[in-house]
Amino acid sequence: MPGIFGLRAYYQDWVDSTSRFIGYGLIGLQHRGQESFGIAVSSMDGRVRTYKENTVAYEAFDEKRLKMLRGCAGIGAVTTVKERFLREIQPISEGGVWLVHDGRFLSEGGARGFARNLRRALMKADPEQAAAELVERTPGGYTFCALVKDGTIIFGRDPRGVKPLSHVGLGFDNGLISSETCAFNVVGSKYPPQFVEPGECFSVTQYSKIGAKCKTKKRSTCSFEYVYLANLLSKIDGIPISLVRRRIGERLAKKFPHKADVVLGVPETARAFAMAYSNQTGIPIAEGFSKIVGERSAIRPTQIDREIGVQLKLNPIKEAMSRKNVVVIDDSVVRGTTTRKTFRYMRDYCGVKDIHLLVGSPKIVAECPYGTEVPSEDELIARNLDEEEISQAVNADSVGFLTTRDLAECIGIPMSELCMGCFTGRYPGDEE
Repeated sequence: MPGIFGLRAYYQDWVDSTSRFIGYGLIGLQHRGQESFGIAVSSMDGRVRTYKENTVAYEAFDEKRLKMLRGCAGIGAVTTVKERFLREIQPISEGGVWLVHDGRFLSEGGARGFARNLRRALMKADPEQAAAELVERTPGGYTFCALVKDGTIIFGRDPRGVKPLSHVGLGFDNGLISSETCAFNVVGSKYPPQFVEPGECFSVTQYSKIGAKCKTKKRSTCSFEYVYLANLLSKIDGIPISLVRRRIGERLAKKFPHKADVVLGVPETARAFAMAYSNQTGIPIAEGFSKIVGERSAIRPTQIDREIGVQLKLNPIKEAMSRKNVVVIDDSVVRGTTTRKTFRYMRDYCGVKDIHLLVGSPKIVAECPYGTEVPSEDELIARNLDEEEISQAVNADSVGFLTTRDLAECIGIPMSELCMGCFTGRYPGDEE
């Protein structure tokens, strides 16, 4: 679930600021990827320089290194993968085209194949039209942002709109592109964002922004973006994430009105669910967990990393829960590793009485073909267990999940226009 960002400045006095502002944008997106960071900037003489590191965005932000990337157009990405070779960190390069992307190209050659095909298409048509024609014949669920040597930036979204993408102005002299609108807040844009439609592509130069659109398919926006992936500040296709997560908490309160002494939200995402649940039920809410670092344990690369990540992410606060019946609200239960270890600690060390686990999403039962980091199906705790079996496995007294219909209603989009493959095992295009 990488975060991608682009900036096209229209005046030359931005040559020393472009790379730094891309870095700020990527810090605003680092919840989407904490393993690698990369930027490419096109200089005024047509050279493209890059800066890449296998680390989280805020640690990679280096003023001296960024000052070497002078120019008025650039792109960048944060990702969930540590690459063995720096050249494999996004932005990747193919024959004068630099590419960052979120999601997955389900065509020969993957992302590099897409970059090569875009390079060829640019020889035959205007950039936005070339990109739209390429997107129409490239299967998958993805967004992309490409940079060419002359400073043109090309960006677009797949014909189903699986992954989010937006663009906006910064003052009167810059154009911004981002996976999420929260990054626009970080760099200081105060204009209303525009949302790239499925199948829509744009080219941005020093003098213009031109759009084109390919033939679209049945819309299938990723529902997990609203539950977990996106930042609370963001909007996806005009829908505020904060509104969706408040509705999720209210729906959990309506479906599972437990008698308890305190509500605890698992940081960070589920805090919004817990606040709404508390407001709806009248059960007091408390900060139940201390987080040592902000990294997401579910998307760390190895089992050892994930187990250490549990302790870095979740340390129960004894004073908030000792000798109490608690409702714990989480955004999802994937393997159950975090939940099981945390609940055991809550019982053994904190002296919690009853633990009722509520989950702000349906059961995750299948992998994602579009790049969201869902483990293999034999690792998914909910694939073959019902609610009672899951509660026993994670040491809870009860477990409650939303249904796919619940989630669609909370998002405010018809279920037919959402991708819920990780919850159902059915993916966009299966019916075609």
